[in-house]
Amino acid sequence: MLEDLEYQFTIKPLPDQELGHYVLEIEGKVVGWDDDEGREREVGHMRVHRVDLALARYDQIDMADLLDSITPDIAAFRDTAFHNGVCYLPGSRSDSSEARLLCDCLVFVDEIEIDPALRSQGIGSEFFHRMSEMIDLENCIVGLKAYPLSRNYGEQRRPDDIQRVKQFYERLGFRHIGSDFMVKDGRECGVMRKRTAVRQAQPLRP
Repeated sequence: MLEDLEYQFTIKPLPDQELGHYVLEIEGKVVGWDDDEGREREVGHMRVHRVDLALARYDQIDMADLLDSITPDIAAFRDTAFHNGVCYLPGSRSDSSEARLLCDCLVFVDEIEIDPALRSQGIGSEFFHRMSEMIDLENCIVGLKAYPLSRNYGEQRRPDDIQRVKQFYERLGFRHIGSDFMVKDGRECGVMRKRTAVRQAQPLRP
């Protein structure tokens, strides 16, 4: 079945007349054919929000109000990752205002889940790669909460499950901020690195 996996994405504005200008919802799923059941089966899903921070700044939208209205995790991420309410790309030096690079957008991964029986086979990594092909990551910060999902409210996560999730994101190039959140410069995603290499390889034209 693994050879027949399909990665499908749906991208739409947030269903809010005001916020829809600034926020996109991305829903992704991985499906494959199950020979035993004789039908197509979903083996993974992803939910992402892309927030156009640059456009919101231009329109003088209150950033706290904007992010607080999307999801609680995004609001908590802002409190952890932003500096005095402003988003800077990871790696920008904090000791020099001239060296800081403002984020044009925030891509927040609300959740990603892969069928436990199919983990450690590259599906999650490929999911992220396909996502980076679908949406613009130019000058974006990619953030997430590195914490295992649970369908049972209030269930305690095992330490080894928490460590497994964090190690997965570390392999993808994310770095820790705070206790649970992790970030990555969108320019370091595979597709963006390829685009940058192509631009640098092209000769200058007079």
